[in-house]
Amino acid sequence: MNDILTAQCTVITFFSILFSLWYSDITEGLTQSIDFNKASDNHKVYKVSLLIKSKVLPLLSIIFVCILVFIFPVIDIIVNWFQYLIKCNISVKDYDPIQTAIVVVFVISVYLFCLCLSWFNKGKRIVKRKKL
Repeated sequence: MNDILTAQCTVITFFSILFSLWYSDITEGLTQSIDFNKASDNHKVYKVSLLIKSKVLPLLSIIFVCILVFIFPVIDIIVNWFQYLIKCNISVKDYDPIQTAIVVVFVISVYLFCLCLSWFNKGKRIVKRKKL
């Protein structure tokens, strides 16, 4: 279990570094006001499109792969937890902080995936609206 947690934390650390470096650029780019009737705002829409391709999509891909890689150990851990609950044999000595940490990091990964997916969808709506 330690090796799973180590691998998971390594991937999350890499993702977190990129996330922290690009967060301000992404939020600034997606929250800028764009007047879709002005031809001068075509450059802003292009920048949003570039932002999606160069920053949001890589973040989304990294976290998605992380979720795919670690979903099976997490499912196994959760199934084991439910088996312990059904048997009612829970004691303090059965607690495994490493398993809990694996599930917590996985939940954080899912949250970050949802955040990146919302950024991706918001950017795509901006670009699509300009094309109409």
